[in-house]
Amino acid sequence: MKYDTVFNFIDHFPTIRQLVTSHFGYGASVPGPYDGMSFFIGTVNLMLLIAGSIAFFASFKKFKSERKILFYWLVIVVMISIFMMNHRSTFVWDSIPLIAYFQFPWRFLTLVTFTSPIFVIFLDRFRFSSYLGIVIILAAIGLNLSYFRPHDFLGRTDEYYLNRYIPTPIASEEYKRISEEYLRLPLATQTRPGKNYPRITVSNGEILNADYPNGLDARFETNSDQDIVVSYNKYFFPGWQVRIDDHKITPQPGKPFGQIFFSVPSGRHLVKIYFRETVFRGVFDAISLLGFVVAVKMVLGAKKKP
Repeated sequence: MKYDTVFNFIDHFPTIRQLVTSHFGYGASVPGPYDGMSFFIGTVNLMLLIAGSIAFFASFKKFKSERKILFYWLVIVVMISIFMMNHRSTFVWDSIPLIAYFQFPWRFLTLVTFTSPIFVIFLDRFRFSSYLGIVIILAAIGLNLSYFRPHDFLGRTDEYYLNRYIPTPIASEEYKRISEEYLRLPLATQTRPGKNYPRITVSNGEILNADYPNGLDARFETNSDQDIVVSYNKYFFPGWQVRIDDHKITPQPGKPFGQIFFSVPSGRHLVKIYFRETVFRGVFDAISLLGFVVAVKMVLGAKKKP
C-alpha cells in the first residue's frame, strides 16, 4: 500500500476530559478538543473498571493465580490504550513504522471497550452477582437509548453513490476529487482508472473461452503467433497467482494502474488466474483459529468444573 495518509495523527489525540465526560455528537474528529464526535469511554464501562478493580484488591487473597494474571493483563491493555490516545505518546507514534495508518489515536478506544466489560469477572463474589448481567444490560441500553436516533435524512439515491464512487462508464469529476482515504491504492499504482476496463486486455492475439467463476478468478485460453502481454485488471496484491498450462509464473504490478501484469508465450495456452492467501497471512489465520479453539475449550472446561 502507498505509505501516506490523509489525516495526521497529531491532530486527533483526545483529551483525558473527553474520555471521561459524557458527550454525543454527529460531527467529525477535528484538531483540538472541539470534536463533534464522542470519545467517552462510557458510564457502564467506567463503572465496571472501577468496581472490578476495587473488588479485585478487596478480595485479592481469594483469587486464584489465573484471575490475578487476567486482571494484570486487563489493566495493562487499558493503560496502554489510554496512553496511546494521549498526546504524550507522540514519540511512540513517530517511532513505530506504519502506525501512521492507524490515523486516529482514539481508535484505541476499541480495546478499552473490549476489555472493560471483562472486569465484571471480579464481581462474582458479591451477594447479588447473579443479577449483575441483567443490570449491566439494562443500564447500557437505558443510558444510551436517547442516542439511537438519526441526525439527518439526506435522501440520497443510488445515483449519488454511483456517480461519486464508481467510474461507470467513465469517471465523473466528483469521483476524481475523492481521495483514497478508505480505498487505499497499491504501492505500484500511479493513477486511478478513469473508466471501467474489461477484466482482461492483451497486447495482441486473442482470448478464447474466457470463464470467470467468481469476482476474482479467471480461466481462459490464448492463441497467438507471438508472445502476449496480459493485463488482468485487478489491483496487484501479494497472493495473486498465475498458471500457464499448469506451470506457475510470477505476475508483476503493471503501469499505470498497478494491475496484474504478465506475459504468455506464443502458441495456444491455458491460463488460470486466482487469488490465494499468502503463507504469511495463512500463519496468522492459523493462529486466530487456534486462539478461537483454545477459548472455546477454556469456556467448556470452566463449565465442567464444580
